[in-house]
Amino acid sequence: MRRIVMGVLLAGLALAGSCTAEVSCGKKKQTVQSVVRPKISEMLGAQIDAVECPRSGGKKGDTMVCTSSIDGAPFSIDVSFDADDHIQMNPRGLIRGDKAETFVASQIEQTQHVVAKVDCGPRFRAIVIGDSFTCTATVGSETRTARLTMNDDSGNISMTLE
Repeated sequence: MRRIVMGVLLAGLALAGSCTAEVSCGKKKQTVQSVVRPKISEMLGAQIDAVECPRSGGKKGDTMVCTSSIDGAPFSIDVSFDADDHIQMNPRGLIRGDKAETFVASQIEQTQHVVAKVDCGPRFRAIVIGDSFTCTATVGSETRTARLTMNDDSGNISMTLE
């Protein structure tokens, strides 16, 4: 069996995007949790579970790490206050299965010049730097394993096709 190693920068596979939100609505203050949950759910295109944060608010310059999960996959959300009533949110430690499948299929097509049907398992997967997971790639009657390894929180993923 031939083994192919590929290293890539994959923005969007690991959720390295960010979003912003207001923490106040008129004179009524909202908790960070009540703002983060719908915004991150919208970003992911799926409802996330309850958000846990160490504090319910903050002021300009404050930062915190909140936690949540989606489909049983836990992940972190970096929150920073860029104004007393405005926050930046950045989920990390989460991989989207559909993005992984598209990535693996495109890498196989580019390097092997064949079209593969790829299954990477769950819709969302928790992952930390150094962790790996596998996807199954099928071309005709041949099945191969693609191993993806998380290199950093920025979406740098390496792939080995076995």
